Amino acid sequence: MNNLKQSVTAFVLTATVVMNPVLALAAISSEQSTGASTLSPMVSAAPASAAVINQGAPELTVGRFPKVDANDKYTLTLSLSEALNRALAKSLNIQLKQANVDRTWEIRDDKEMNMGSLGQPSSSSFSQVNASIQSFTSLLSSDINWNNAKADLRAEKDSVGVQVAKKYADVQRNLAKVQSAEAAYKYAQWQQKNVGLQLNLGVISKTNQVELTANTIGKQKALQAAQEGLNDAYHKFNDLVGLPADARPVLPDQANYQPVEEINVEHYISKALAESPALVSSQGQLDLAVSVRNVYDPSGGPYAVRGIDVQKGKLAVALTKQSHELAVRQISSGILTYEQQIKGLEEALRVARQNENIAKLKFNIGMATQGELLSARANLLSAEQAYFDAMWQHELLKIGLEKPWAWN
Repeated sequence: MNNLKQSVTAFVLTATVVMNPVLALAAISSEQSTGASTLSPMVSAAPASAAVINQGAPELTVGRFPKVDANDKYTLTLSLSEALNRALAKSLNIQLKQANVDRTWEIRDDKEMNMGSLGQPSSSSFSQVNASIQSFTSLLSSDINWNNAKADLRAEKDSVGVQVAKKYADVQRNLAKVQSAEAAYKYAQWQQKNVGLQLNLGVISKTNQVELTANTIGKQKALQAAQEGLNDAYHKFNDLVGLPADARPVLPDQANYQPVEEINVEHYISKALAESPALVSSQGQLDLAVSVRNVYDPSGGPYAVRGIDVQKGKLAVALTKQSHELAVRQISSGILTYEQQIKGLEEALRVARQNENIAKLKFNIGMATQGELLSARANLLSAEQAYFDAMWQHELLKIGLEKPWAWN
């Protein structure tokens, strides 16, 4: 008797859902977490284009950007925004995900038209009611798939944006590293050139000579490693933005260091949860699991499985929220840590500049050797490189704070 009662109750519920799917959506939404729901009203809508999903983004067409002439490979100038536009236009993943958005929209639109053709089911016709149940469930599933496809596209664009910023910064950071390594090697070469005279005069010992020779070799290897790192950074950047592998574009945009000093972590956590495409996707799966359970079709398998699917969906949403919260807290901590480091690096840079100026003055009036001038220059470029590197790391973390789901 209890089983029969449950069956009748389930039938009445499903019939009510079929008669008014909009009310069903409202009932489903009331059971889910607020602020992240992706369900849209079941009304006809035009397919979302890339411009609608991400206003201001370029039209995603292969070859949209101009080809680079062989003679321009070393003179091309790219701002960060220009590099981003090129990367977005080049990305096959974005084009694939855009195609999936269009495809899932067509399926959703077809499901909606099929459901409208069924008409209102008769309460006495189980087969008609059952067909309406399946039609509604299929429509809801296709709507969620469409929303998830749009979320995947947005996530991919965000990921490309973060990667472009990182690769742009890597080129600049490696350029500074090469300049610092070159200055250090020049000073080591000067020391090595004068080691024979110093040894004859008794200024240094044989042991010192061996150490200076080893130091020169070490600085040379460090310079070679820095140059290889720069070439690798260029290769990765060029591949991302669609330039020839041997191109050496000029990247004028610099890290604009502006300390934040204090971060409202809870605000950025709430912002991430409200905007995250990853959460849209996991929430969509929960939406679907809840709807399938609520419009349960006895032919679809054990009812308990539907309840388990709902629990799994809730856990997936909770895990996504947890990962976003952790990412925001880690990124916030990193930003503040770099700001503390930069304070010390600024002072070290100030002292290094002052020392180089003094060395220049002394050298010009014959009170300092070329070696002392080269040493001061090497120390300055080393301080600049450390400061420059920390500024870019700080800038990148600020970007990550705005889009923590794309940060990895």
